[in-house]
Amino acid sequence: MRKTIVLLTLMVALPATLHAQQKIQPGDVMSLTCIEEPALNGEYTVNPNGFVLLQFIGAVQVKGLTAEEAARKIADTLVRQQILRRATIKVRLKGDALPPMQPPPVVVSGAVSQPGEVQWREGIRLAEALKAAKPSVVADLTRIRITRGDGTVESVDFSQYVEGTNQANPLLLPGDAVFVPVQITVLDVMVLGAVVKPGVVPFKEGMTVRDAIAAAGGTRADADARNASVRFAAGGEARVDLTGEQAKMQLAPGDQVVVPLRPANQFIFVRGAVVRPGTMPWEPGMTLSIALRDAAPIRDAPLDRIRLRRANESGKIQVVTVNFNNIARGAAPDVELKEGDIVEVPYPVESTKTADLTTIIGIGLLLWLLFGR
Repeated sequence: MRKTIVLLTLMVALPATLHAQQKIQPGDVMSLTCIEEPALNGEYTVNPNGFVLLQFIGAVQVKGLTAEEAARKIADTLVRQQILRRATIKVRLKGDALPPMQPPPVVVSGAVSQPGEVQWREGIRLAEALKAAKPSVVADLTRIRITRGDGTVESVDFSQYVEGTNQANPLLLPGDAVFVPVQITVLDVMVLGAVVKPGVVPFKEGMTVRDAIAAAGGTRADADARNASVRFAAGGEARVDLTGEQAKMQLAPGDQVVVPLRPANQFIFVRGAVVRPGTMPWEPGMTLSIALRDAAPIRDAPLDRIRLRRANESGKIQVVTVNFNNIARGAAPDVELKEGDIVEVPYPVESTKTADLTTIIGIGLLLWLLFGR
């Protein structure tokens, strides 16, 4: 009798558990929200190989992940590539129902000591949410950004707030996202997107957009150099063609340069011990040096054992080992890549995957309930 009750309980709980752990598959449509960078917000269709193509970071493999796992992976990638200092990502598969019982909370992130959710209630205002999140000493309260549920963005100079009044203290709505930016020093320019080393570069008097791109290591092979943009610290934004005279535009402290990804329909794939694994746009003349520069091998990766997988005319995959160290020092010619090539960078120490112990214990327990004493 006890076994029957336990089994019935498992049968009732199983559908909910399976739904919560639904795995993303090719063809699924993901709804993605990023509090810190609204340009990433939108719906993305998972391609046949299990990837989604995202602004700034390129292709990310999400096949076989849950929505929560995909959100964590995308957030980690944004931070690791220095696109954002903090990334708050939410992913939901299209068609999944949101909890209907209570309105969604307000999410506060950025330069705060206690980022996270603040329960929404009627009449809650910005000051209350900030009090709960505790802005840090480096918070820039003059440029707080509130992203509403409909996608509109409101900028608030909270330094003008007077306690006991509603000045610079707007009402918050269910699901609002409050972002508190970090103060950028007067010597900083931010370079984001498809550059070799995205992040902060020191400002120099007379610095141009071209200078800032060079300080960030130059553009990657997947950069859309004709459609870069500059977000001015003083307000406004301008489109910049990096291949023309616009690249000589002078910058001011606090400006941001954003280099978007170039649309493409031909790709290679880089995997293994690299900072930016995934697909890369391919075009004739692309070499192994370019692919590795953009993928950024991790420290101590054995570059003398790069594996290049390529399909021959009959479709059979052939594997060639390339000593990239010889190419780097000019002792061997660079290798020209072809569409569909797979470049594998081995790890310094090969590791073996072990089975999930929790899964094994769970299966053992279920078998004991079914067939045990």
